[in-house]
Amino acid sequence: ISNMFVHVIETLTVIFLSIPFLISTSQLDYSTLILKQCDSLDTNSLQKITTTTYASYSNQNLFLRAQAISSLLRKLESESSRSKFFKTLVGSQEHAVSGWFQCREDYPIEICHRCVSEISSRLCGNATSARVYLRGCHLMYETELVDPHTAPHNHHNYK
Repeated sequence: ISNMFVHVIETLTVIFLSIPFLISTSQLDYSTLILKQCDSLDTNSLQKITTTTYASYSNQNLFLRAQAISSLLRKLESESSRSKFFKTLVGSQEHAVSGWFQCREDYPIEICHRCVSEISSRLCGNATSARVYLRGCHLMYETELVDPHTAPHNHHNYK
């Protein structure tokens, strides 16, 4: 009985130790929503702005801010294929948007990229500011008031 017991224990140990190697990156749970806070643009106003000429200064500001947000999200998504943390400021003066993402250290970089891409492409739409936490990563961005005398460059990258 003791040899059989030892054999069962050895077999179970081998199976247990093999489990992490059997789980592929596609099976890692990175997309479960933990927290979502989004302050959205008025999408009807944004659509009118993008299809007509600038009717007023406020519409131009809204359009320029939306462009800065789009640029920021593309930058964050791009950086997530190379790094698990990135922080940046995009735009200038009243159209500046800052943002950052951070991914779990125990997930591979390709999962980080998928996670950040999911947040930026689908969870907040045209939000003016957002804070979203998924199981595999979190991303935050917000509009900034930038003094052109203290921030003369359009892009600042922090790693």
